[in-house]
Amino acid sequence: MFWPVRRAAAYNDLMKKIIIESGVCGEKVEVTADSQDGRHVTVRVGKCCQFIERMKPDLEKEPLDAYRLMSNILNSPIYQSASRCLPHVTCPVPSAIHKVIEAEAGLAVPVDVKITFERDGGKE
Repeated sequence: MFWPVRRAAAYNDLMKKIIIESGVCGEKVEVTADSQDGRHVTVRVGKCCQFIERMKPDLEKEPLDAYRLMSNILNSPIYQSASRCLPHVTCPVPSAIHKVIEAEAGLAVPVDVKITFERDGGKE
């Protein structure tokens, strides 16, 4: 079971917004998350690619229950939608959407995530 993280006062009332730079495809995706009760989170997708656009109806139709989302990856409606809509399984957008929901619900502190490739001990 996940328990809400004590958030800094500066984060309590702010709607979370993320920008995902997906990598080699060159797409940028903007997502906002807002919760009035710390559990049910409304997601809005702004700028995005044609494939994330296909996910919008699934993501935006009703608030998502953050606690249920974080309990089982196979039952996540975000990953289920991604499975139907995205052509590339390593797209980081579904994971990033989970992160912004998690932060908005107070289940994690909003901290940037980064993947870096290294070659022979040095960066690519």
